[in-house]
Amino acid sequence: MIKADQFIFPIAFTGNYPDGFAGYTFLQVTQQNALHPGIDWNWGAGEADYGKPVQCIANGQVVHQSRETAIGYGIIVVVKHELSDALYNFIKTKYGIDSRIIYSFYAHLKDEIVSDGQELNVGDLVGYVGKSGTTVSHLHQELYKAVPGTSWRYWPTLAKGWTQEKLKQYYIDTYDLVVNQPQSTQPTDTLESCQNQLKVEIENKNALWQEKKDLVTDLEGKNSQITSYENFQKSVAITLETEDDQAKILGGAIEYSEIKNQLREARTMIKNQQLSISQNLQLYDELKEKLQISVDQNKNHLQALQGVRDELTATIKINKTITKNLEDLKKDNKFIYKHLIFGLYIKEEK
Repeated sequence: MIKADQFIFPIAFTGNYPDGFAGYTFLQVTQQNALHPGIDWNWGAGEADYGKPVQCIANGQVVHQSRETAIGYGIIVVVKHELSDALYNFIKTKYGIDSRIIYSFYAHLKDEIVSDGQELNVGDLVGYVGKSGTTVSHLHQELYKAVPGTSWRYWPTLAKGWTQEKLKQYYIDTYDLVVNQPQSTQPTDTLESCQNQLKVEIENKNALWQEKKDLVTDLEGKNSQITSYENFQKSVAITLETEDDQAKILGGAIEYSEIKNQLREARTMIKNQQLSISQNLQLYDELKEKLQISVDQNKNHLQALQGVRDELTATIKINKTITKNLEDLKKDNKFIYKHLIFGLYIKEEK
């Protein structure tokens, strides 16, 4: 197991520690009238940090992980850390805890993703922020040396004599350690890393907020469509004179649709008949026009024939006159001829 020579924050967090922090801090009195042995890390408000990655705060090895369904710690992971000489001396001097082995404790996790005996480096994934064993998402995290005669899920209370002085003999303020550990462990880089991570998380949250805003807008539109559909359903029920029941409305709508189709077919047939009548009327007008032209032409022909008939009648009259004149001429010729013969005869007699 690699020795722990650096400690970091388990997650990006919201608020200033300890005043203005978004959760219980180290040794703060809880609602159960107990001294809080660890830190409740939160990011954002409400469930904003649910599912956020939890990182191992130092090099170590998983010595326990378990699940509990009752109210309490929920899903937990415990990691054992063997301290480097520098950190051992620092913790012994600053906190009065003389132990080369300390444990980091992570509770209320979302899932179990590590196994007993698994070695972890600082920053490796331990799990995800959840709310197992509680009602609001957050990470409860502790840092302590072994407490003899206790289980991994042990919770110290004032009723059992856990005063502030006694707690400080076993438990360490993780935030204070990360900020004040020896400079060789690069606490500034750790803070800067968390600040950068927080910045990225804020940007991601802003993007997620916009997505949720768009989703809400879309849902409002869907709700408006649903309301419109319900109003339409009621109006259809009134039109079909049936109950506001989808099955009955569907049956009525199908019947209405069939009637509508029949009306559409009848309308189409009437339209076709109107078109046929219109075409026949157009043909009638064309034939009537042609007939009128023919009548006009026949009138002209009739008038021409009438003129020919009149001319013919006049010619016949002329012929009759000529014939009569010829007859009269013949008679005159006969008379003249008789007189001529008679004159010749008398002349010969003399």
